[in-house]
Amino acid sequence: MIYLSLMLSLTVGRRRYSRVLAELCSVLKELEQLPQPVTSWLRPSTIGMTMWALTAGVTVSYFATKVHTTLWICEAIPLPVGATSGFSCAEWVALTVGLGYSTVSFALIATKFLLVGLLLAHGLQLVNGRLEALAAAAAAADTTATDEVVAVEAVAAKADVTLVEAAEPPLSDEAELRRLGHLHRRLSEVTSSLCSSMSPELTTLIAVAVMSQVMLAALLFYPLRDMAFLLRYLPLAAVAMGGPCETCQQLLNRLDAGRRLLLRLEWHRPQLGGTVGPLLRSVQHDLETVGDLGLFRLRRSTLLSVWSTIATYIIVMAQFKMSEMTSAP
Repeated sequence: MIYLSLMLSLTVGRRRYSRVLAELCSVLKELEQLPQPVTSWLRPSTIGMTMWALTAGVTVSYFATKVHTTLWICEAIPLPVGATSGFSCAEWVALTVGLGYSTVSFALIATKFLLVGLLLAHGLQLVNGRLEALAAAAAAADTTATDEVVAVEAVAAKADVTLVEAAEPPLSDEAELRRLGHLHRRLSEVTSSLCSSMSPELTTLIAVAVMSQVMLAALLFYPLRDMAFLLRYLPLAAVAMGGPCETCQQLLNRLDAGRRLLLRLEWHRPQLGGTVGPLLRSVQHDLETVGDLGLFRLRRSTLLSVWSTIATYIIVMAQFKMSEMTSAP
């Protein structure tokens, strides 16, 4: 399954991913030019450092479990009593490096999805920042207008003057709202392209991650030395399963925040309904389709479903183990 994922990544997803990344960079450049950009903890520099840290963590965790075995195969430390090896030092080092390379390359499939997903979340955060500024300005103007109307009504009542409604101010925010809608539509297209282009890779990635977690759960019933043999795959399973699910959850959180800001803006400025409506429908559509791979959806709740299934598997295995122990003479 690991080699199938790598083959799909190299033959199918590489060019599509390059196009998605190029389009995303173009949109982010325009977003950075928005007035009063909002500071986000998901900055591109922070995202890049996080990707390097994840890659280094998976690499170190894999090779760290191979150090002791490599040392005694290369006769740097005494061999365990009764232990033999069918590999020479050079053969073992070459095998370890080859397996490590394939493992890290497999982790990079999840890492490249995390990279684009978090950059998309950063772009949505910038859009939400401008929407929040517009909504706050509309709310403040609404409050001020209400206070002025109350004051004018009081003066008119004293002077016995008929109150004439003033003309509505021009829609100064409509042009910016249209621009935000255009940028959000481009982000939405990038999100759809990302999920469709990486769907085969992510499906096999999640399948390998689930099987790895099942294997790690099965190690609870084996000696500690056997557990140490496969614990090198724990970081790989965490990155492969948790990374895409958490990334899609971050996208959903920012889309939901944008929807609430649009509803707030529409409440205070109903005359902008014609501009807010299409953008609101686009956000609602993204909330329903982000992370949809056909067979399943990448959500934080997906992790809970997988872990619940594995916990059920552990309970069943524990019951079989206990029944074997009680039936043994």
